[in-house]
Amino acid sequence: MADIEKNRKRLRKRLFNKYDANEVDEYICDLQEKVRSLKLKNSELIEKIRDLTEKLDTFREKEETIRNALFMAEKMSSSCIKEARENAEKILLDAKSRAKEIISNTNYEAIEQKDILIKLRSYVKDYQNRMLLLFKDQLESLKNL
Repeated sequence: MADIEKNRKRLRKRLFNKYDANEVDEYICDLQEKVRSLKLKNSELIEKIRDLTEKLDTFREKEETIRNALFMAEKMSSSCIKEARENAEKILLDAKSRAKEIISNTNYEAIEQKDILIKLRSYVKDYQNRMLLLFKDQLESLKNL
């Protein structure tokens, strides 16, 4: 508002309460020049607004693209984590199953080895007994000679 007051020009009245034509013409020329200048500035500002609007639209498109990419990344991340957990559970179950199988096989082999050991001990005992009997017989035979 201060600019308007500052740019306001007072025209002086002359004789018979009339304005000086040269002064009015000069004032009108000044006003026309200011209007031209303002129109030019207005055109420049409109062009800047168009450019900025285009840039804003581009940024909005990029923002939407980035937002979609982030959404997809989060979705993929969740999917990858879920898949990794499922794979880990499967691997763990397989490992537990394999461990049970190995333990079962080992226990079975241990039982077989224990049975073989018992049989071998029995054979050794029988062999010892037979050898003792044989030695006794031999001793008896030697005594009788």
